[in-house]
Amino acid sequence: MLSQRPLDPSKVTPERLALDYGEQESRAMLTAFEESKVSHLIPVLRWPGVGTRWRAFLRWLGEQPEPTRSPEDALAGFARSLGRVTTYRALSLDAAGLRRIIEAKEIFPRGQLDVTAEELRRVVEEHGVVKVVVARLYIAHLKRLIGHDPSVSLHDDWQTTSCIASGYTGADKRVYLFEVSVPIVESLGLRLSEVEVNATPILGPRYGPSGDGWFRFPAPAFPDGVYFDRTIQRTERYGLYSVPFLHQRLRRLWMYPSVADIGLAITPFARRQATMHKRRPEGYGPPPYTD
Repeated sequence: MLSQRPLDPSKVTPERLALDYGEQESRAMLTAFEESKVSHLIPVLRWPGVGTRWRAFLRWLGEQPEPTRSPEDALAGFARSLGRVTTYRALSLDAAGLRRIIEAKEIFPRGQLDVTAEELRRVVEEHGVVKVVVARLYIAHLKRLIGHDPSVSLHDDWQTTSCIASGYTGADKRVYLFEVSVPIVESLGLRLSEVEVNATPILGPRYGPSGDGWFRFPAPAFPDGVYFDRTIQRTERYGLYSVPFLHQRLRRLWMYPSVADIGLAITPFARRQATMHKRRPEGYGPPPYTD
């Protein structure tokens, strides 16, 4: 993690935090750290998996029997407390694309097909964490907003990512489903509904929260659309940079022979989601993935 974004104190200024997380959130962070008398640990906010969970981080810090001396120790301890999650990433790949991932031993962002990992790190530094994930959510605007995508989405339900990936297949491509075990701290502590809140200042008043509830996502594998809950993180986890150490983290890998097979596999899940939506329809809104 620290190789991607070192906890450099010189880069944890109010202006930098505001770029990453928004001015209001930045002020709240700094005030809370000062009031808790842990200002020496502010550099830990450089890591997005902590910066987007800073309230939980401070609660964890207050439960520790001994003071934490350095941001690096704090990051390591908080990461251990969050633990790991088994989650999924489905990708539409040809044989060369799959081979590239296996040889690289990482699931890298789509933007890395066009530019280097170093250039993607510069995208995050230039635009900040919040703008990157807003661009990822409203992907039709991504190129205009940030140029290249340095993010990776993971989904705790394999059916979710399989459904989304079915829209990217081609004659020479199949959908591959990766099951991985990753540290939770590598993902952002944001739900879709929380990412939407940040869309208005970036994209304008037409965009923003569309209700703390469900949306329906049509895809080739399930044209009628699958219902997803935007208020729970298992629907989508945002990560930056990549999913590294794939040779250690990969638990299983499947290949779908066709889009029809994806549809067959996810149908029970889609029906269950539709039933859950009928029970809790309030806040229903349009899908955030399309414009």
